[in-house]
Amino acid sequence: MFCVAVPVPGAPSPTALSVSGPTTRFSRERAGAAAALLQAAAARLTGQFACPEPGPARRRESHSSDSGVPPSSRSTTSTRKLP
Repeated sequence: MFCVAVPVPGAPSPTALSVSGPTTRFSRERAGAAAALLQAAAARLTGQFACPEPGPARRRESHSSDSGVPPSSRSTTSTRKLP
């Protein structure tokens, strides 16, 4: 097993992104490309953690199909083949 991880600066708690896989498909030779993709993703996430200015509390309407998590905060998973 081989793993590469990068921190996500500015997250409200210690956060990192990582990718791992068996050494037969993911090795040190691919680590540079994986690290670059993870760093780019971490940089995009960093801007999402900016805290808005405090303001009056707003009541949020609940919907039966709503998970209670704003769409911009919901986790998504994507896969991308490394070069």
